[in-house]
Amino acid sequence: MLVDFTVRNFLSFKEEVTFSMLAAKTIKEHEGVEDSSSCNVINVPGSEPKLLKLAAIYGANGSGKSNLLKAMSFFKRMVLDSFMDDSLLRDASEMNYRFCMESQQEPSSFEMMFIVDGVRYRYGFEVFKESVESEWLFLKPLKLSRESYCFKREKQDVLLNPKTFKGSKDVASKTRHDALFITTCAQFNVEIAMIIKEWFRDRFNILSGLDEGAMYCTANRLLQDGELLRRVVDFVKIIGLGISDVKVKESAMDHSPELVSKSVDFRSMTQIPFKNGVSNATKVEILAEHKIFDHGQLIDTLLTPFCIESLGTKKILALLGPLFDTIAKGGVLLIDEFGGKPSYTSHS
Repeated sequence: MLVDFTVRNFLSFKEEVTFSMLAAKTIKEHEGVEDSSSCNVINVPGSEPKLLKLAAIYGANGSGKSNLLKAMSFFKRMVLDSFMDDSLLRDASEMNYRFCMESQQEPSSFEMMFIVDGVRYRYGFEVFKESVESEWLFLKPLKLSRESYCFKREKQDVLLNPKTFKGSKDVASKTRHDALFITTCAQFNVEIAMIIKEWFRDRFNILSGLDEGAMYCTANRLLQDGELLRRVVDFVKIIGLGISDVKVKESAMDHSPELVSKSVDFRSMTQIPFKNGVSNATKVEILAEHKIFDHGQLIDTLLTPFCIESLGTKKILALLGPLFDTIAKGGVLLIDEFGGKPSYTSHS
């Protein structure tokens, strides 16, 4: 559950900016409403004020809506991949605010507060050029009134709290200057670090418009979850897209490394292993079933690749997988360019 996210000196954000899911203490239209399910607030025991279920950001083109999502996406990628991918900071080293000389000599800062399994975490880090300048993690069980620190990092020096962050004693010496300490801890099975990394991997979803990553994400979820596929099919039938069924097919990719590198979106897929110059990766394809009629009589059905459907139909399907998955299992869903218009939506 997302509480807030703060970013400074990144892309178009020079000063510190915070996106918050905290509900206003007094909302006129919610006065007298005791059942939170009938309004846009979540009652979280031990969390005051209440949190919003849904929030949206509106603004003119170029006002920074997509950049906020890019900041969250970078935050997530660092948590998940900084141990394995030493190019993340190199690629982001020129993403600070470029229209002020002072900002170019200052670190970019990120912090997120979120709730997982009854514990509120406050985690953040600062990066400058190709190094992590500082990093910190605090936690507070919701039933308690005060938060405690897990660790505080300044460059390569890490101050640990052995009471709250057990099992991380020797990890600091194994942490690279361009990798996060928390990601490194997760690699060495530190429990809290693994909980946080798993939350970002499975319950913190980001969709940006209609790209290959969104369709790949939905296709894989439908392939792995039969119940989710059933819900998506039922919804597609209800809204009348002219599709009678949705099928998901997995098949081997038998291409040279050169062809695969051009056809696969590596932002969404893990690197493909090769053996004797041939990929052993698989591709996941979504097929739409359409009914065929002759003089008004149903005579057959035809399976067609989803790529030939209309842009609107493809976008609906791309959103349905993560949306139904988030509703069923809980988590956060961030959507940019929702409905084809510049917007930013967070669902928790």
